Amino acid sequence: MAGETTAPIVLAEPIPMRCLSGFGMSKEQARELLIKAHETQNIGNDDPLLMLVTLLNAYLAEADRIQDRHNTALTKILAEQTGKYVVEVKKTTDALSTQLTSTTVEKIYATFQGFIIAQKQHRRDTLWLTSIIGISALINVAAFVALHWQP
Repeated sequence: MAGETTAPIVLAEPIPMRCLSGFGMSKEQARELLIKAHETQNIGNDDPLLMLVTLLNAYLAEADRIQDRHNTALTKILAEQTGKYVVEVKKTTDALSTQLTSTTVEKIYATFQGFIIAQKQHRRDTLWLTSIIGISALINVAAFVALHWQP
């Protein structure tokens, strides 16, 4: 943009001709590629076109460095968040476990008490119904005998 000034780039260390990650190519490889692709012999080692190789390799090296920095920061953040997540899950699990244990014991006890009460009620009802059936059978026999008795 017009009127913008940029700070000069100061290199702390020389730019490698190849990226540390293995990407990029040397000037010689770029020269051989251009010679083969365009079937020319006019590209010398000092051709200005090969300056692009240096610039692009510098770009790749910088992008690789930034990506490594990003990966390191992301790993640190994820490790911290995972640790916090594990602690919170542990707290929740412990609380839930305690709550479920007491609730489960109470429910089992209540169910068992209900079963005992139901069993007592069933015994009482069974005894009562058996008595009714027995008395009813005696009345039936007495009525049959009374109606059919001929001395």
